[in-house]
Amino acid sequence: MQKSARANIHRKKRFTIGLISENSANELENRMRVGVIKAAQKHNVNLICFTHLEAFTHNTVFYGYEAEQYQISHDVLQQLIDEFEIDGLLFLGWSLLFEGERFTRFKRKYAHIPILSLGKHFPETPSVLFVGDEYIEQLLVHLIEGHQYRKIAFLEHWYPDSRGDVYKQTMKKYGLYDPDLFIGAADLEGIDIKDRPSRALSLLLDQRKVTFEAIMTMKSEEGRLLLAALRERGIRVPEDIAVTTYEDDLSTQYSNPTMTTIEFPFEQIGFAGCEKMVELLTQGSIPIRTQVPGRLIIRRSCGCLLEMEQALDLDEVPGTGAATASGPFSACREEQQLEEAFFDSLNTGSAALLNRLEACMSRQVRDPDFVQRWITGMRERYAPYNQGDLAQVVRFENLCHAARIVGAEMEKAWLVQDTLAGRRIDMKLEAFGQALLNTFHLPEILDLLETNLDMLQIPGCSIFLMTEGRARFDHCRKIYEYADHVRHSSGEYIHTRSYYREYLQRRDDSCVLVVSLLHVEKNILGFISFEAGPPDGVLYLRLAILLSNALMSTLSVDKLTEEIRLRKEKERQLHVYANFDMLTGLRNRRSFYDLIERLDESVAFHVLYLDVDGFKAANDTLGHNIGDQLLAQIADRVRTVLKGWTIQSPGEDQVGEAWSEDRGAAIFRIGGDEFAALLKIVDDQARDRLIHKLIDNIRQPYWIQGNRLTLGCSIGVSSYPADSPDRKQVLQYADIAMYRAKKNGGSSFKNFDHYMLRETVERIEWINDLRLALERGEFRLVYQPQVESTTRAIKGVEALIRWRHPVKGNVSPNVFIPLAEETGLIGQIGEWVLREACRQLKLWRQAGMPACSMAVNLSVKQFEDDQLVEKIEAILQENGLDPSLLELEITENIAMEEHQLDTLQRLRRLGISISVDDFGTQYSSLSYLKRFPVTKLKLDRSFVRGIQSDPKDREMIKAIISVAKLFDLEVLAEGVETLEEADYLVQQGCTLLQGYYFYRPMEPDQVFALF
Repeated sequence: MQKSARANIHRKKRFTIGLISENSANELENRMRVGVIKAAQKHNVNLICFTHLEAFTHNTVFYGYEAEQYQISHDVLQQLIDEFEIDGLLFLGWSLLFEGERFTRFKRKYAHIPILSLGKHFPETPSVLFVGDEYIEQLLVHLIEGHQYRKIAFLEHWYPDSRGDVYKQTMKKYGLYDPDLFIGAADLEGIDIKDRPSRALSLLLDQRKVTFEAIMTMKSEEGRLLLAALRERGIRVPEDIAVTTYEDDLSTQYSNPTMTTIEFPFEQIGFAGCEKMVELLTQGSIPIRTQVPGRLIIRRSCGCLLEMEQALDLDEVPGTGAATASGPFSACREEQQLEEAFFDSLNTGSAALLNRLEACMSRQVRDPDFVQRWITGMRERYAPYNQGDLAQVVRFENLCHAARIVGAEMEKAWLVQDTLAGRRIDMKLEAFGQALLNTFHLPEILDLLETNLDMLQIPGCSIFLMTEGRARFDHCRKIYEYADHVRHSSGEYIHTRSYYREYLQRRDDSCVLVVSLLHVEKNILGFISFEAGPPDGVLYLRLAILLSNALMSTLSVDKLTEEIRLRKEKERQLHVYANFDMLTGLRNRRSFYDLIERLDESVAFHVLYLDVDGFKAANDTLGHNIGDQLLAQIADRVRTVLKGWTIQSPGEDQVGEAWSEDRGAAIFRIGGDEFAALLKIVDDQARDRLIHKLIDNIRQPYWIQGNRLTLGCSIGVSSYPADSPDRKQVLQYADIAMYRAKKNGGSSFKNFDHYMLRETVERIEWINDLRLALERGEFRLVYQPQVESTTRAIKGVEALIRWRHPVKGNVSPNVFIPLAEETGLIGQIGEWVLREACRQLKLWRQAGMPACSMAVNLSVKQFEDDQLVEKIEAILQENGLDPSLLELEITENIAMEEHQLDTLQRLRRLGISISVDDFGTQYSSLSYLKRFPVTKLKLDRSFVRGIQSDPKDREMIKAIISVAKLFDLEVLAEGVETLEEADYLVQQGCTLLQGYYFYRPMEPDQVFALF
């Protein structure tokens, strides 16, 4: 376990966590950063992402950087971390910033704050990582056992690592290892990545003269290049040779054939890492190593899906095969429109082709041959004229590829469209960079930046330059500030720490800032702080690089030495993260409020609010992976049933067109397992039929990874403006109605009524009073004696809690116990009851009262406490009590939980008695009586009441007492109120009795008087 040095420090209003991301333009780092941001937002902590940290040029060889090239970044980074008052620091362990001795220096520099590595394990440093070696073995086992391949070649990464060792060990285990099939890093040393696959094939086939059935490569890009190299040799994949790769990205998903690979959980690593850091800061310790699982993705390239996919060969020679176009290509108006859209997308980077193709496919029969014929015609007609412009050729082929995918698999259209449309934002950034090269004064740069920030949809940013002659950040000049789409006057000198504190004071919730160094190579100019919108680090890095070079030139330091490389990015990703739920594809809570704000006030609508019954239990039991798949399936069912019944989003919604399967449909995932929809106003009967249909649909079984799951849902409905003229209020009213439906048993719906609001207010008041009751000492205990059935001698007492409210008087346990369980307060109240009961037993013993047992109820919440046994043992020791005097009453559902067995056994080893309360009313099972250390069964009062009137209750009592005798257990009947009931129980052999016939609950002094 790793302990935090700050665990006992007074908690600030909100923690600030730092993330060191060397190069946020890297797709893997960006995906991990997305997970960190989501966790930071979930836990309401501030997040500062430090990026653009490389103090070297990008065209340097990747492996073997010198340590001094990084030293300047570490020094500068430490200053920034100190100025932003970071409480905990996350870093990407695989970065060369933390290679070898550099990590030792890094850890020494930040010894005053907790640090956590993402993606790589370091000794004595907490880490969250994905162990890919075991998936190399799984992939090899799949090829060997699943396909019976015996000759499998391996192309090692460009530097040696443990994956090559795993390959060798696995192949040796099966007796299949052949050193000639292993292409090591040394075999291809100095070879460019684009040439490595073809050179590897040449080594295997031409020089070593070996044959093989499959080949595995480490990089997705090498996998794509390997497919092309095999195709050039006339080798088919997977018919002749199977190909797999270690990395998964879009190039493997849409290669031809699609690639069998390994899914890397980068986003999950980031999310778990941030959660572990919050846990370390709040609780003081976490496991030293946390592993996040990945999974194999089986696709066509290994041979698994060979007969299941229709191969559409993009590289087929034009004019051959069944796909050849016949007749004049432009004769058909549909094809003419496609052709016009094609050249619009080719020349401008727009999504016109995909929009037209989707419209076309919605009218045509789903016929991939139609699309293939059209593609072939385009290539025959126009490709020969583009050969002089390489960039035009690439865009031409990309559009053909995209059209083929959309034609064969329409549901992937949004993804392809999003990828192609990214060219537009790329062009804008290129134009911005070109304009910066023509600026010669600082005001010109700042004016140009202001013009482009709105276009790039960045909420705000501030630029700080180091004071001349002082290479430190504790006293910088703020030259630019942009917030809320307005430029504010700047130029004053300010401490970075003061800026950050003032920034936090202006915010009501947590913030995400991207802090990027402004530098060219080792020349540090200052930093720029972006207020992050949707999580895409590429945009911020590009702007930082562009501004660094422009400022370097403007401030007369050094001229730009090489042209800045701009990478492609997805134009709409900012919108998607802001307005859509990544798991389900539905709109999110933010989109809900944005939509009702944009609706015309005259538009009336119903708000449907849905909560899934039983989801938490399934998620906790089966894991979050299955829980996520379950939520996605539920969202699909909600979308299917409500499609066509929701109001439409007013105006053009580019986000919906890019992401949602049903453009404009007002269906939302509000959070967790809660969904909402804005329904058109229809008559009550039609609306109720729709809701019943939705409930029935949700109730149908789900099959996920071999698990059959059945869930229900509770739905609340409110109406605007009928229930409230405040459009935001109607969601709260629907939530209140949903809670009432859930309270009534679930799998139903309720329409909002204003009496529910009054009940909700009363319920909130009860909860608030309950939270204060412990502090105010309003709880007390009374004790009901338990007597021996034949002698009527008192053998023990049961501690019963009572609440005297200062205004409402005595409150029944039937009122406040369910509220305590629902709010989680039952754990604190239960611990107080245990302490008070033991304290009272101690006082009785000191006053000379004979020994008697004390029975105390334990809640499910208390059993979730890992320290339960230690707490009980400490309480007994504090009061000097023999553990045999304490009896803990548990419910049947606790007794049947397999993971509670160890806790119960430890309690019994202390000498504490265990009784099962209300036995026979829930999930009675003879097996748990045999296996679990139970000492007593308590007959529920419902059976006792039926002794005189219901023969079935009498038979049930006989059966339970017989079972108890079989297992040598005592039986206590509670709720005994008449002599006839007591006599019958004695006749059947019941050993202990409790009830009003003998004694009512008493005050402590009244109990003492009985002895």
